Amino acid sequence: MNYWRHLTLVLSLTALPVCAADQLTDLLKQANTALQQGQYYLALTDLNTALPLAETDTQHIQTLGLLGLTHYRMHHYPQAEALLQEAINTGQGEAQDRARWHIALAALKTNQDQPDQAKRLYTAALKLAGNNPELQISIQLGQVQLLPNNLRFAALQKIAPQISIVTPPEARIPHLLNIAAFVRKLDKNTDQQHHKTHLKLAYASLEQAKALSNAQHPRHWAEILDGLAQLYEEENRLDEALYLNGQALQAAKSVQADDLLLDLEWRQGRLCRAKQQLPAAMAAYQRAVDHIEAIRQDIPVEYHDGSSSFRETLEPVYLGLADLLLLGACRT
Repeated sequence: MNYWRHLTLVLSLTALPVCAADQLTDLLKQANTALQQGQYYLALTDLNTALPLAETDTQHIQTLGLLGLTHYRMHHYPQAEALLQEAINTGQGEAQDRARWHIALAALKTNQDQPDQAKRLYTAALKLAGNNPELQISIQLGQVQLLPNNLRFAALQKIAPQISIVTPPEARIPHLLNIAAFVRKLDKNTDQQHHKTHLKLAYASLEQAKALSNAQHPRHWAEILDGLAQLYEEENRLDEALYLNGQALQAAKSVQADDLLLDLEWRQGRLCRAKQQLPAAMAAYQRAVDHIEAIRQDIPVEYHDGSSSFRETLEPVYLGLADLLLLGACRT
């Protein structure tokens, strides 16, 4: 259900050009920090406050671009597309900022099943990125999604070693998370022969991310443990999965990451049910439903392929809770 968390890395990049007005500079820095921590509404509030304060074309375009990135992460695709396209069309702004806008819009076009437009945007982004390794890796990871399925894993294997040149070290974490997420997605449709190779890269990426993480970035820490717990769950290593999931829950609660808490509580419910801990499972499922209500306005009505987002991402939670309630009623 983590369909929006690993689509692109553009919001993990921390560099922002310094603006003339101190208040505007502070608001943009606050918004960028909030984005990195998954606090999208806080970022949106700061950016909407910042927009009227922009006195120059550069400041205005910079704020528009960051607003577009924020709406993209919130899955507000029409708003994101309009803002990002407007920022790009001006042809102004710092080259690396413009690269980020191109990357986000390319990812959006990929989600909308418009690969030709996505390819053109990634090509333009690459020219703007210069020698910035973070941007280069973000572009390469985005381009992986445009490859045929049988070529994607080999491409990820080539990209993974390049992440070690990114500085500072903690800036590598989102890229490593993306590698693991992409590998897991590929592994769903692979045979047993390739499963171990895929699993090895996913584990290695998450363990590297774990070694780089710390308490200063609880969102990252929670996402890393979430990824590891998912791998353990899929291998039926329930006790280890429960332990890691519990740690991830604590970190996610500290930043009120409802989107992440939804996934974690759902897994907590599945794991507790598998261990026949039915009251704990029911409580976890109920908390997952509560988190759905908290993020409902950010969930798109449908995906680019026309499938229902409710059926794909939310129905299993409601059905799981209903099943547990029915089971509990039968036992009383």
